[in-house]
Amino acid sequence: FGSRSVQGRIGPVSVVQLFVLFLSAVLQSELPVAAMNSDTANNLSVIAPLLAVLVMVLSVYVLDRRWRRLQKRLAKFTGLMNESHAFSLNLVRHFMPSFKVEKYQFRGMQVKLGGANVEFDDLSLELPNGKRVLEGVTGK
Repeated sequence: FGSRSVQGRIGPVSVVQLFVLFLSAVLQSELPVAAMNSDTANNLSVIAPLLAVLVMVLSVYVLDRRWRRLQKRLAKFTGLMNESHAFSLNLVRHFMPSFKVEKYQFRGMQVKLGGANVEFDDLSLELPNGKRVLEGVTGK
């Protein structure tokens, strides 16, 4: 957690510090231990779990705020990426109107299922200067 003061709001660290100060004040009160009767002990046994629940609720609240802030940033980034993609398509259409770009999207490289079978028999190549190269070559 980081303590940030935003428009007078209490940060999460400040709330925890206040909670610790409150507990230390209650536990270090000027009442002697012998003066604590069963009512005071019962009250403390009720207050302590309530304060623990309060701390848990505050921590869930802080986590929820962080999660929402992260989601807003991700949504903004996604929108920016979509806008840049649309801008690039419009730019290509502007400079090359006959170029088809709407339907194309790179989907990665995939292995071709079928291959090409090449066979040749008695193959030769004659160069423009009259020389013959690879005369009578056969292969599969």
